[in-house]
Amino acid sequence: MPGAGREWFTVQHWVSVEGRGISATLVPVDAPLVTLGDIARGTWPAEFGQRKGTVFSYVMNNYTPEGYLAGQGGEFTFRHVLTSGEKFDSTARSRLGWEVMSPLEVNEIRPNDKPVAVRGPLDAIQKSFLQVDQSNIVLLTWKLAEDEEGTILRFIEVGGKSATVTVTLPGINIERAWLCNAVEDNQRPLSTAKHSVSFAVRPFEIITIRLSASSASGV
Repeated sequence: MPGAGREWFTVQHWVSVEGRGISATLVPVDAPLVTLGDIARGTWPAEFGQRKGTVFSYVMNNYTPEGYLAGQGGEFTFRHVLTSGEKFDSTARSRLGWEVMSPLEVNEIRPNDKPVAVRGPLDAIQKSFLQVDQSNIVLLTWKLAEDEEGTILRFIEVGGKSATVTVTLPGINIERAWLCNAVEDNQRPLSTAKHSVSFAVRPFEIITIRLSASSASGV
């Protein structure tokens, strides 16, 4: 693409090659740069051209003056996840990349860590915080709105297809919902039920939603 990289490229979550009935996908967890078809040789090609289906993970280089090379000594760990299949599946590869690059984190909150000793609304049984009925939709964030009026949910479509999406939040009662722009300005109201909100999404579109809700337990 005009203005983009010519020899090495930045990978957000995954890079994949496909041909002759097989595809292979690499998730470079600790090394976001890759080169395609060959190592970086400083030729700066003007066109992508015909390249071999080879992906090189770009972890270090020796292009810098000798004084800088000392800073690259020592022991390093670069993690990669590799998978393959008969056919490339954008949704499956995107979900794998997100899961690897942003794994679930566990943090124990003790009573002394809480500013106010208030019991939460969750009981001891298994329960879901949020459910999305389309596998090609990924939740990017769920946070307090910048103006503190409700919460913001941001989704991205990763499969390259349009869809009508229903998001269910069993633990809260949804009062109102709006489709917003990227800076969280309300654009139009969305269709809601007691515990769900629905919206349409286009291929690879990012959707921002504002929710006004209360706890389903009344806490």
